[in-house]
Amino acid sequence: MPFFIPLMQVLWSFIMHVFAIKGVLDRLLEVNLSFKREHSYFWAILFIFIVLGFFLYRNRHKHILEKAKQMSETPTWVSIVILAIYFLGNFGIAVLAGLYKNQDWLFAS
Repeated sequence: MPFFIPLMQVLWSFIMHVFAIKGVLDRLLEVNLSFKREHSYFWAILFIFIVLGFFLYRNRHKHILEKAKQMSETPTWVSIVILAIYFLGNFGIAVLAGLYKNQDWLFAS
């Protein structure tokens, strides 16, 4: 169970990066990748398998959990600040990709 919550955070981040890349590709190459509602289960399962494959390949999850146990002496507030910076960075990337795709603000011509 200690692997489930970090997996959700990594999966959310992965999905944000995929949609940011999709937005940039839509604008630069005029490629229309389809993330329609009828394909949502396919994409969700594909993303889950990609992330799970990454962590289960050569037992990476065990190495990550061992390292986390060693670092358990780190104060809780440090972990929260690191996660907040990480999520704000991901959100910033998604916002910039959306602005670029729609030619708004900095990217207005």
